[in-house]
Amino acid sequence: RNDMQDMRKLLRSYRDNIMELQDEYNKINHDDMLFQSDRIEELEENIKCVNDFVKGIYSYRIRKAIRMYYMEDSPYKLSWEQVADAIGGGWTSNALKTEIHRLITQKNCNECNECDT
Repeated sequence: RNDMQDMRKLLRSYRDNIMELQDEYNKINHDDMLFQSDRIEELEENIKCVNDFVKGIYSYRIRKAIRMYYMEDSPYKLSWEQVADAIGGGWTSNALKTEIHRLITQKNCNECNECDT
């Protein structure tokens, strides 16, 4: 696993990690000997780290915003304005981005075990 993975990087790559992990699982299911067990382990750790980070966030609306913006698989990527409108609670896109950025910068993921808060 890479040294000092930044939570923002993990969040941004979450969807790609899910898709790549599914591809690796498909290789296993089809007896394709080209699957990479080390890569599968790394992807699973990255995904778990992000999920643990999100689960540990105090606010349902902030958790939902992070899932909508970074994690949910949808045909098109939502803007911060769309996410703020969807979660409600008086959040503006700017305030939402600022709060999420604050949470992300507080949490650097050196080892996935640190995410188990």
